[in-house]
Amino acid sequence: METFGLVVEYDPNEDAFDVLSNFQGPFSILAVIARSLRVPGNRVRLRTPPDSGGSFGTKQAVFPYIILMGIAARVAGKPVKWIEDRLEHLTASVSATNRNTVLSAAYDSDGRIHALDWDQIEDVGAHIRAPEPALYRMHS
Repeated sequence: METFGLVVEYDPNEDAFDVLSNFQGPFSILAVIARSLRVPGNRVRLRTPPDSGGSFGTKQAVFPYIILMGIAARVAGKPVKWIEDRLEHLTASVSATNRNTVLSAAYDSDGRIHALDWDQIEDVGAHIRAPEPALYRMHS
């Protein structure tokens, strides 16, 4: 089981960040990261491993750490690496949104789907956090 991890490097000459993280869904969060770090979107390079495993929504919670380590890299003027151990992950990680989905399909005897009825309720709690609420999609 994989924990959260990231490496952030800040380039003061370009005012740009290079982030390597196991965050799932880099395209959904890039604009939020750039705005949080107060740089244009083209100044954040967010890289993710091609195979980042399963998460059941947990890996979206690494997002605040990307911001904090970006700030730390900017202040320190050096790359910053943050890797959780298993106990830290089990203690502090979160699960995905409480999601209740009812999906019905109209299909013929060959199994061809002709219509879908989708009803979804997402309980994100008292405080919405990026990238929720959303239909979450893996980056591959």
